[in-house]
Amino acid sequence: MIKKAIYILSLWLCSFQWVTAQTYTITHDVPWHTENQNMWGPNGSPFNLNFSYELFHVEFDSSLSFGFMESIPFIGNVGAMFNMNLHLLLASEFGMYGWTTGWIDIDYPVRIKYEIPNNYTFNPGEIVTIQTDYEVLPGWELFSQFPQAGVVYLDLEYGFGINLNADVCIGGCTNIPIMNINVPDDSIAIFYLNGQTGEVAYPCYDPNSFPHLLFATTVFCQLLSIIYLE
Repeated sequence: MIKKAIYILSLWLCSFQWVTAQTYTITHDVPWHTENQNMWGPNGSPFNLNFSYELFHVEFDSSLSFGFMESIPFIGNVGAMFNMNLHLLLASEFGMYGWTTGWIDIDYPVRIKYEIPNNYTFNPGEIVTIQTDYEVLPGWELFSQFPQAGVVYLDLEYGFGINLNADVCIGGCTNIPIMNINVPDDSIAIFYLNGQTGEVAYPCYDPNSFPHLLFATTVFCQLLSIIYLE
């Protein structure tokens, strides 16, 4: 009876060793790394917040002469001619720039293990199981750059000029200036919001300037500060 028990135990141990010896292990160390991966879209082509759009643009220059001038023998030119030159510029642009969508850099080294059945331990067409496992190795790191706020602005471009004079002739001619108004081409910010510096600006009334017009002043009111918490 004892011999029979020893025989059965020996047979079971041999069978166990044969079963456990049917697989082998493959190990791979993978130093996975990526950088500049965009947070909000495919790398290299995310959505873009930076743009400029011209809302309207009116600009023209015109010259006009009108009046009467006659050449009379022995006297010369007689009459008056009025000359007018006109310039007008009025345009507006809305835009955003300096905005980023953020990115991520990752170092993620791992050790991957595969437990694979030995050859000739399964039949053709048979379903086999491959056990896998992984271990994160030292040196892993995740670095992220938060999206950066930029600038939002609405600009107004303006300019105006009118020059009116007359050539009056009675034998000889004299040029008489009548009107000369010139507002050089310039631009001001209707509003300006800077998310990087926290600056907010818009044109305001300046009682010390003349004329006391909104678009004639170069003084900008500073209002509020934009603070971003990280």
